[in-house]
Amino acid sequence: MINLEEKHVINLIENFYGLKINQSQVILLSSSFAKSYKIINPIATIVVKVFSEEYKTKKDALSELKLLLELSSNNVKVIIPKSGVNRDFILELNQIQNGYFAIAYEYFEGEVIPKLNKVQSFNLGVNLANFHKFSINPNLELDKTEYTIGYLFDDSYKLIRPFLGDSQKEYLNKLRDKIQLQLELINLEINNENYGICHGDYISRNSLKKKKKEKKNKNKKKKIFIFFQKVYLLL
Repeated sequence: MINLEEKHVINLIENFYGLKINQSQVILLSSSFAKSYKIINPIATIVVKVFSEEYKTKKDALSELKLLLELSSNNVKVIIPKSGVNRDFILELNQIQNGYFAIAYEYFEGEVIPKLNKVQSFNLGVNLANFHKFSINPNLELDKTEYTIGYLFDDSYKLIRPFLGDSQKEYLNKLRDKIQLQLELINLEINNENYGICHGDYISRNSLKKKKKEKKNKNKKKKIFIFFQKVYLLL
């Protein structure tokens, strides 16, 4: 896995996003399917996420970026993707490790809210409704991976089948048939966005409270953002 704390890697990030060279502090924020880093530089503070194409394709990543920009243009308070000096949003990292790429976003400073009150919960619902509303724009063409039975099962099955015994092959064949039947029975339109896009990470600890400094150097709690993996919502 790529480590942004290595000098040659962070220098690549600094060059791509127009940051001052050798003047970045790198902080690991999270490490799961994709690593997230906070990059503190005299020019800007950004969040950089490093993806493997085995986890997320560049096609899907570009589709998500397009959605974020569309939501932002409609005044929905979402995290803003940051383009590089060449205006590209995706930084290829193949020269470091094949099959990896990075995306940067503006950084939002805030404190975690342990529990939302009634007003915050109501405003969250309003903003999620706006997120949903603008995600069903018929003019917004998102070129995403089609989650067909072939993609969900067949492609993986072809790779692992040579390593399975006869009893396991029989079980997987039955499993595939069940998945196909389930898709047909419920008429699941996974790729149809007629009903908008919803986000399931809907819990209070994924909320941030922003502090705004006043002229008298006193901290006053001013705004609240709800953030998810890729989305900020203003309360």
